[in-house]
Amino acid sequence: MQPALLYSPNGTLDTLYRKSTFQYNLIPRASQSLKAFQDIPMLVIFLYQHHKAGAMEFLLCCLDFLSIQILNEQKADDKYNKALADEFYTAQSKMLAYLSIMGKIREFMDQILANGDRFVNGVLSLLEQCPAELIVVRKDVLITLKFFFISDLRPKFIQLLPRLLSEVALIGGYFYQTMADFLHHVRASLSFDMLAHVAFVFCREVHDNLLPYQIQVICARMLSSVLEGLSKHGKEGEATRDLVLMILESLVVKMKVIAVYHLPILFKQHGAEICYDYKSCDRDGPDTTDEEKLSDEVIREEVRRCSIDTAPEMEIGPTGLEFMRC
Repeated sequence: MQPALLYSPNGTLDTLYRKSTFQYNLIPRASQSLKAFQDIPMLVIFLYQHHKAGAMEFLLCCLDFLSIQILNEQKADDKYNKALADEFYTAQSKMLAYLSIMGKIREFMDQILANGDRFVNGVLSLLEQCPAELIVVRKDVLITLKFFFISDLRPKFIQLLPRLLSEVALIGGYFYQTMADFLHHVRASLSFDMLAHVAFVFCREVHDNLLPYQIQVICARMLSSVLEGLSKHGKEGEATRDLVLMILESLVVKMKVIAVYHLPILFKQHGAEICYDYKSCDRDGPDTTDEEKLSDEVIREEVRRCSIDTAPEMEIGPTGLEFMRC
């Protein structure tokens, strides 16, 4: 693979009879073609019924291929071919999909479990090295990972959670959804330090406006799962209490942001659809005049601040209570 990643598709050739040069295209052999290699897994599945022993041998080759990494020295080389490297990552994702299909057969899953550490490290290296612009490849890898997260390989991923939750691997909202589902099922097996790390990551992402609101809801649900997992770490004492308060504070601040900045916009857009048939002790009291009632029915738009840390509306006061009644 090393010479294949560095070949140049175009070049010049000096002739013996003239000093001029001409262009030529270098076509690699089929054994070095990553595009041909991408279709081999499906071919092996087709031939599996008649050549089971060969399929088992090919599975070990797939594990070896999944462990191959492109070195930084190769990436820094002037002859480095990025297009060919992208095909290499695509071929690795195809191999991972093949392993997930064959892993549904018990004897093949036992072979994968026997090489579990090598497999998990290969998958994490693929996530860390795969460029962010290869969206389809990363999506295929994440879809395939969902199968291994619910398989017998689940304990192998727990010890490598810091790498899974790193900024390098966590690219795109779909991974947060996949990781939240995985962490929800293993929360009882996580140590206190790991729960604290998970809480820090999802407390930060619940306030990330670049993520879709569906992912922010998933992050909030993940924090509730962390709280449930912390109930088994009462022996930590003060540290557990501080972590619980941090999670609750993060959720409360998120609710305040929604109440101060998002709800007024929604009320302004859909105010005519809101029913005000209920009675309020302040609005419909005996001392309230008709003019005050009409003025209360008008939803006032709050001035948006540059920073929520200095906004007085973030503190629950008379203005906040009046806003909640509107």
